[in-house]
Amino acid sequence: MDEVIAILIQDEVLKRLGIKIYHESERPSIQECLVYDFYNIQDNGIKAIDTLNITCIAFDLDKSLAIIEQVKRLLITIGDNPLTNKIIKVVQNGGGYISNKMPSQTTHHQKATFNITRRVNR
Repeated sequence: MDEVIAILIQDEVLKRLGIKIYHESERPSIQECLVYDFYNIQDNGIKAIDTLNITCIAFDLDKSLAIIEQVKRLLITIGDNPLTNKIIKVVQNGGGYISNKMPSQTTHHQKATFNITRRVNR
């Protein structure tokens, strides 16, 4: 999963937008960012499938949409083209939107769930 997070961290578009990336356990208080969590759902010793949950938090709806679209462009694989040598396929398996209206600031939360098929190196 480190490869996927590295792709997001190194992306110039996300850097220009000022987006930092945090694991769910490190999530800061009110701040524009990407928050991720992942877990394994299948592993047969040859290949594994992991689920990656991404939440984009932004103060502007259009910005949150632009960020989540950039994440999709970076991660989703087309046809038989792998993402990396280890990551065979990435497909989106869900998503959603929540807004959090607070007296001082409204935050927009765009969510996306991805299934990641990868080779297992043992």
